[in-house]
Amino acid sequence: MNLIKREVIALFSAVAGLCCLGADYITCVEEAEREIAKGNYELAGEWLKEAMTTEPSNPSNVLLLSNLGMVQFYAGNDSLALGTLSQARAMAPGSVTILANRARVLDHMGRRQDAMADLSLAIATDSTYAPAYYERGTLRLDSGDFAGAEADMARHRALRPKSRQSLLALALIYSSTGRGRDAVAAYTELLKGKPDADLLAARAMCRMDLGDLPEAAEDIQEGLKIAPEEPGLYLCRARLNRLRYREADAAADERRAEELMRGTPFQKR
Repeated sequence: MNLIKREVIALFSAVAGLCCLGADYITCVEEAEREIAKGNYELAGEWLKEAMTTEPSNPSNVLLLSNLGMVQFYAGNDSLALGTLSQARAMAPGSVTILANRARVLDHMGRRQDAMADLSLAIATDSTYAPAYYERGTLRLDSGDFAGAEADMARHRALRPKSRQSLLALALIYSSTGRGRDAVAAYTELLKGKPDADLLAARAMCRMDLGDLPEAAEDIQEGLKIAPEEPGLYLCRARLNRLRYREADAAADERRAEELMRGTPFQKR
């Protein structure tokens, strides 16, 4: 028996067992959560359907329907997920969570404008719903709308002051729009108590743009202590060496970065 056939039979047996168990609503939901945690999305979806069948009038079913849509999305069934989420949206037109979920699926399907519309509607429905600002800001950033992305990320940060996600997005926006000092300040805040090689490299690049070469060198050195085999740090140091007119050192760093990216052992030249 081939592997696919065995998996189909196993899934059919598990699903068939749902009705035989006579599980109550809460049990079905709990089983769905367990299967989601294990990445068994198709089986999780069957448990969610069973829960809704068990208590068709339960007001929580609209949330389960939204969850079902996301489970279908995680399983790779985008069109099915969109249909399910649209059904949930019709049942609960005021749910910003459903709108945000549907926007995620739409974006994955390449329908960015539709995704943006759903997120904008979520924000219009609830101006304090932080996730919609972050997701819309990400879409705007990807499309090159730095002003719109900055506004959304700033609003997200105002609603979630401890969020590292929106602060990192703002740092990228600042560095992309020529505001190096603001970017350095954002990266510095991100690095407080959380040393990170990638963030140190990003701050070093900003510092080089500003002409602060000694500070950039310190960032690179600190980053290499954390991640001595990170190619980006060697490329960063190569740029620094060129700014210092150290062509031989820059070339050596570029070779080292190339070797690390290829996964080959380092050989001194």
